[in-house]
Amino acid sequence: SVATSAHTKLKGDPTNSSHICAPMPGLVTEVNWKVGDTVSEGDALLTLEAMKMLTTVSASKGGTITAIHVKTGDVIDSADLLVEID
Repeated sequence: SVATSAHTKLKGDPTNSSHICAPMPGLVTEVNWKVGDTVSEGDALLTLEAMKMLTTVSASKGGTITAIHVKTGDVIDSADLLVEID
């Protein structure tokens, strides 16, 4: 058997406006908020690195962060659920 440290991450629901999903595979290089923080639409939630390029993932709506499913150093895939905002 092959040992791996990767675990399956939750996939976000693109029809759920509370779900902030990964736009592409990459490495989480920065998480800017914590659970309980209030964010506004457009706020930079976290930064991903893929192929030496940094991409900012922004809040699609304002609200309170209810869950953060990734941490700095996590490798994520497209459509993985990153943050939940209510």
